[in-house]
Amino acid sequence: MIRKNTLLLMFCCFILTGYSQQKLTKHQAKDSILKLFDYSLIGEDSVSVEILKNAKNLALKYSLDSLAVVSYCFLSDGLLYNKDTISFFNNLNNLLAYSKAKKNKSALAQYYKNKGVFFSQLHEQDSAYYYHHKAKETFVDANDFERASIMYIPLINIQSEAGDVLGVEETAVEALSFLEKTKHNDAIANVYMTLGLNTQKNNLEKALNYFDKALLHNEKVRDPNWKTINLIQTYIYISYSYTYHEKFNKSLEYSKKGIKIVNDSTLLNDKNKFLVTLYQNLGVSQIGLKKKKEGLKHLKFALSLCTERELHQKAEIYYDLAYYYFSEENSLLMGFDYANKALIKSKKIKFTQKELEIYSLLSEYSTGKTKINYLNQVVKLKDSLYKIEASEKDKFALVRFETKRKEEENKLLKQQNLSNNIQIQNTQQKNKIILLISAVVLLSVLFFIISYTLRQRSLTYKRNLEKAEVREEERKEISKILHDKIAGDLRVIYQKTLNNYIPEVSDSLFKVNQEIRNISHKLSTINFYDVSFKDQIINLVSDYFSPDFKIKVSGLNDIDWSLINTPIKRTLYLVARESIQNSKKHAIASELNIEFHTDKKKLSLKINDNGKGFDVDSPKYGLGLKSQKERVEELDGLFTLRSILNNGTTTIVNLPLTNI
Repeated sequence: MIRKNTLLLMFCCFILTGYSQQKLTKHQAKDSILKLFDYSLIGEDSVSVEILKNAKNLALKYSLDSLAVVSYCFLSDGLLYNKDTISFFNNLNNLLAYSKAKKNKSALAQYYKNKGVFFSQLHEQDSAYYYHHKAKETFVDANDFERASIMYIPLINIQSEAGDVLGVEETAVEALSFLEKTKHNDAIANVYMTLGLNTQKNNLEKALNYFDKALLHNEKVRDPNWKTINLIQTYIYISYSYTYHEKFNKSLEYSKKGIKIVNDSTLLNDKNKFLVTLYQNLGVSQIGLKKKKEGLKHLKFALSLCTERELHQKAEIYYDLAYYYFSEENSLLMGFDYANKALIKSKKIKFTQKELEIYSLLSEYSTGKTKINYLNQVVKLKDSLYKIEASEKDKFALVRFETKRKEEENKLLKQQNLSNNIQIQNTQQKNKIILLISAVVLLSVLFFIISYTLRQRSLTYKRNLEKAEVREEERKEISKILHDKIAGDLRVIYQKTLNNYIPEVSDSLFKVNQEIRNISHKLSTINFYDVSFKDQIINLVSDYFSPDFKIKVSGLNDIDWSLINTPIKRTLYLVARESIQNSKKHAIASELNIEFHTDKKKLSLKINDNGKGFDVDSPKYGLGLKSQKERVEELDGLFTLRSILNNGTTTIVNLPLTNI
């Protein structure tokens, strides 16, 4: 076998080497990839993975998107089967990156599907259901309705394993209405199979009806391989259903039918995974019919077919063997041995229902403290399985008890007070009415006062915002006049003095012109429509940042600035700019921190540096700081300045977001 796989891999490498030496057409590349898919089915697991990697690389090289996605998926299946989790997630992340780069929704859906399969194998059903559902929705979004319809199958299976009977039926009804449109008979057959399995314990006749519908739709499946697989799986479910209801002759019949189909088939790659369950059902049925020797033989044969990965089947067969030795052979030693093996496998795969059955079986054939320990485990597992239901029952019982108790107390009080409290009750009733009327009047007055006050505050706040906008427009107009008219005229005069060689005049005019331009720029408004507030702050910090003057900004990304009024953003920006300029120019600071914070009612800005500081009580209060203080107060804000000589300066601005 090793030689065969080595030769197969060498052959595939030879083919790819030949392809790399010549330029293929897309059609030739597609044919080559399909051949590699076929070769991957022949080889051992590790060889198949290498072949699929080559197929994926070839699909990516020739931009065959659909085959690239299929390659990623086949490769994920192979890596997951080999339990190579690291490579599996690397491949999955590459698929996600590919889906984003190509904007390929089908690839994204396959990514979700593969994650769902991963969590299914870990028996983390919540996560598995989430990702399979995401895959279904993404396939629908990609208009890939056929694959979307197939995703109903794992969703129904997950609900069935969780014992969600009603959930299975609801999802199945939705799935069938969806699948009928796509005429995907393979998926429809699977839905009916799952419905049959879901109902077989409570209603065998209904389950058999579902299985008949599954077989009917399976006849319409075109792919012979899937048709065979579905037929075998249906027979397995029918056999299991008959076994559960102890109709062993019928179970025997369908087990043998399934075994014959598996053995006769030339299409199946892995026959053992079907034969395990079929021989298990066959063995249980034969034991039920008192054909102990044959039944035991077939159970052990089913066990021998299990691989190390098939822990679920091993747990089931070990349990059947334990039950056989306990009940049929009265061999406690063998019974306990197989029961413990079943328990180990069940715990490993979190097969809680089987654990419960095993502990129940062990307690039945144990005595003394051992029996008590097993029974305690049964109780514990039942509590785990039915915790929600028990909790709800306790709550309902408690509510019923409390309600009944209160009703009895009220009835007793009424009987005691009925004869001698009529007058008191009438007086109390009148007092209550008066008190109620007074309370209503008082509340109405309070409501009016509060509403009026809030409305006035709201109007004042809006007027202040409007005034701020008007003042900004005035500043903008003055800035424009200074820049366009006065600075322009001075520029003309400056040119004339240069032409007439009057340097003492031209130098003075140049300085005046520059000063006017600086004043114009300071007066000019800040526009947050072309460049956002966040970007303005980042640009401001970038302009002043240097190795000798480090600026740290926090809280900028925590605020949705699109919801903040422009006058507020303009005021914050100008305060920040003035503080940065003062810290660098006058305070000779080396570090400056800018912190933004907001809640529902106000927006705060805190700026502190490690500069030399100054006396805030000094009459030499900078014009820039006064201007910013006025801007803040125009918006009903609070401007606070704290500074200590040789210990830095802190500026705090609090602006109300609304006064409503």
